[in-house]
Amino acid sequence: MEIKRVIPEKRIFVMTDDEIRENPFITEDRREGFYRFLAGQFGSYDDVKSIDCRKVCVADNVMKSWYDAADNFIPPIDQGSLSMQICINGPKIDKELKDNEVLLEEGWIEWNEEGRTEKTEEGGGNDGCML
Repeated sequence: MEIKRVIPEKRIFVMTDDEIRENPFITEDRREGFYRFLAGQFGSYDDVKSIDCRKVCVADNVMKSWYDAADNFIPPIDQGSLSMQICINGPKIDKELKDNEVLLEEGWIEWNEEGRTEKTEEGGGNDGCML
């Protein structure tokens, strides 16, 4: 299987209800869930150098599901702590997106390949909320 490395300028990715439920922003064991899932749709999360959260938007229902999931974790994640994590490293809500949609802008992901870095856009850098 060929792994897609070039991400179009803007791409709408639609998650199923099950994918949203199974991949909250932070998982119960406090690991990244959403970005791990998203990167896995285009390659291996292990090959990711960084994800630029400024270039990822989600529909309102996706964000709401993350708060619902955090309430059900054992122990639950405090809403304020989750808000802080999303504020620092999370995607933005785009009110124009339909339920379950994720908007990926060019350069949202940077891959490591064979010991060298290939960027999905020219320029860039590690400013902002790179994971």
